[in-house]
Amino acid sequence: MQTMHIVQVDSPDNMTLRFMPDTIHAAVGDRVQFQYNPMNHSVVQAAFDTPCQPLMETNPNATNAFFSGFMPAASTEGTLTFTIDIMDEMPKWYYCSQGRHCQGGMVGVINPPAAAPENNVDSFRAKAAGVAMNVTPGQSMSPISNSNVTSPSLQPSSGTVGGGFSTSVVGGGVAASATSSGPAQQTVNAAPGRAQGAALGVGLAGLAAFFAL
Repeated sequence: MQTMHIVQVDSPDNMTLRFMPDTIHAAVGDRVQFQYNPMNHSVVQAAFDTPCQPLMETNPNATNAFFSGFMPAASTEGTLTFTIDIMDEMPKWYYCSQGRHCQGGMVGVINPPAAAPENNVDSFRAKAAGVAMNVTPGQSMSPISNSNVTSPSLQPSSGTVGGGFSTSVVGGGVAASATSSGPAQQTVNAAPGRAQGAALGVGLAGLAAFFAL
């Protein structure tokens, strides 16, 4: 029987910079849904040895690595979600690529390796704390400052997320949709119309005051 695992992205009061829970054990066929709380976060798959860097860039063969895009959630909107289908039992490490959220401990794992129990989310978080750069897929790999705001214009596309994806708000209408015949890792991205506007060219200057922590 398929199970839907729910992960809260930060807390409703935006004070934790954590995925809750940060460790999920999911069977093949299960789904993991990330539910976004304010303000602006992302979910990016990484390798255990290279936290805060996209798996799709550190491992060119990882064509099915997931990236949610940025989700500028607000309490006045419906719940924004990003859902992945679990196609295998391999560990899936991930982080938030906003500002220095990754270095601040906003990391998680699906199916940590039983054969190497020392490779757990606490070890991954400790590695992330010492990383100089927090990288969004498609972003140049240069050091960032605590005040840096990464542009939410980097939205997922059929080239960066395996499987089809659609954009919508839970409880609302569909803003746009697209599908592709990508690799096995499948995702469903429920993003607001406001995020779509960002994808069409909202600049950093207007977003910094709202999204910066």
